[in-house]
Amino acid sequence: MRIDLDRLLLEAGPLEPGAFFIQRCIFIEEGKNINNGERCENLSYGGVGVVLGTPYEGETWELRVKSQNSDYEVTVSELEKWGHVISVVPHFFIDFIQIKQIGVNGGVLGPPDLQSDPTPMTMWFGRSIYQLFKTMREWSFLIEEPFNSDHPMAIYSKMAIDLLEVPQEIIDEIDAMPDMHLAKFLKGQEDYKLIPEHPAMSQAFKQWIVDTTEKYPTLTFEEKIIAALGD
Repeated sequence: MRIDLDRLLLEAGPLEPGAFFIQRCIFIEEGKNINNGERCENLSYGGVGVVLGTPYEGETWELRVKSQNSDYEVTVSELEKWGHVISVVPHFFIDFIQIKQIGVNGGVLGPPDLQSDPTPMTMWFGRSIYQLFKTMREWSFLIEEPFNSDHPMAIYSKMAIDLLEVPQEIIDEIDAMPDMHLAKFLKGQEDYKLIPEHPAMSQAFKQWIVDTTEKYPTLTFEEKIIAALGD
């Protein structure tokens, strides 16, 4: 799925459908490193939660796999949209996902309430791609002093910012955005799960997003293999 440009660049409010998040890139082999049989990327490079295979594995949802904190289960039939927005094979993907509303296009479960569900992954996303970069910027600091965290979200956030070579003017704009979940939590704010209202983003930030999606587009099977071998 290729996300349309209007949704990609939308300065999304707290209740806007869909979310952007970062995923780890792995070579998927069903029955070996992935249990479920609903993946369309079997025997190819695909995205999984950044915590898969680590001590933090229970902190997220995977297809047909519940988190350790919630009974919610994501299934393919409940997905309205899901696709790679930025593909940096073999390292990571930035994805967009939108879950069907109850009673719409066959939707039964509806999306989880990301502002109340206790699953830790609800602190790793953005309603807009700009908010995702703000979220990743906050998490990237956790690998440094005084935190020295080994959390995969911190590691992959720092990796993404470094490999995408985010320009300093964009970093400055990200830093000026309202705090997302992690920063609010670390500051002791009780409403840390609430998503802030979205500021207006610069044309430079929007153009950088467009340029980055064009530099790292969704890849075919053959292109993924070539990218992985050339890394």
